[in-house]
Amino acid sequence: MTTVLVFVGLLAAAIATPLGISERIVGGSNTLDHPYIVSIRWFDSYTCGGAILTEKWVLTAAHCVLDTDTVYRFFNVAAGTNLRTQGSPSRSRISDIGIHPGWNEKTTQHDIALLKLKTPLTLSESIKTIPIEETYDNSVRKCTALGWGLLSPTKKTVPMTLQQITTTTVPYQKCKSLFTQVVVDPLSQICTLAGKGKGSCFGDSGSPLVCSKNGRDVVVGVFSWVAGRADECAVGLPDGTKWDDNERSGQIGTKFLSGTISNKKLKPVPPVPLVTLT
Repeated sequence: MTTVLVFVGLLAAAIATPLGISERIVGGSNTLDHPYIVSIRWFDSYTCGGAILTEKWVLTAAHCVLDTDTVYRFFNVAAGTNLRTQGSPSRSRISDIGIHPGWNEKTTQHDIALLKLKTPLTLSESIKTIPIEETYDNSVRKCTALGWGLLSPTKKTVPMTLQQITTTTVPYQKCKSLFTQVVVDPLSQICTLAGKGKGSCFGDSGSPLVCSKNGRDVVVGVFSWVAGRADECAVGLPDGTKWDDNERSGQIGTKFLSGTISNKKLKPVPPVPLVTLT
């Protein structure tokens, strides 16, 4: 059976069995082509992935950073490397954490967090930013799932090198029919199909789902949770979200994300319903 993934728009979450924190990239291949991805580490141990939005801000999953005291004291963001745990050209501690106020551990909605870095990243060929898709594209399209998750649904083998797989977005109704044991939210979740024996299902918590828009990469989601068997999974992501980045003030905002980050209020607006594809 082909792999099915679900992404929750800039918003998702991890819950207990049959859902669980996203841990695996199944059937993926090594990649060096994504300089916007980061490894979020507890000292030198890998915990989650993330995506560089600006020199100061990283996007990840909320469930990765809920223990804020531990995150502030012991976590760092490693950029400029495709390695899971080894040395990085650039590391920064975390100074602020913004968790989506609507994040719900039970419903898997809004599993999104923003991390502000103590030391801004120095952009280079190996460290780049990626924009968030301003308006979610409901068309069926191929995207790339990234992560350092487990290589097999049955074995605890982890890769040292960043993995990628190609996935295809699918209609909401099809996603809903595949996940009868959980509620799939059409306003914030998106399904993708990976192909037999593959999946970022069991994909990598906090790591981005990347699609092409007008010839450039955009992040449309972050991995959050999985459901069902190894060939049927669900993951959380950002949906139809517009980010306004003002580098001069160091402020970043979004239509959907509300809360306080460094005393900067982020104003939410109602999300646009996901259109059912035929």
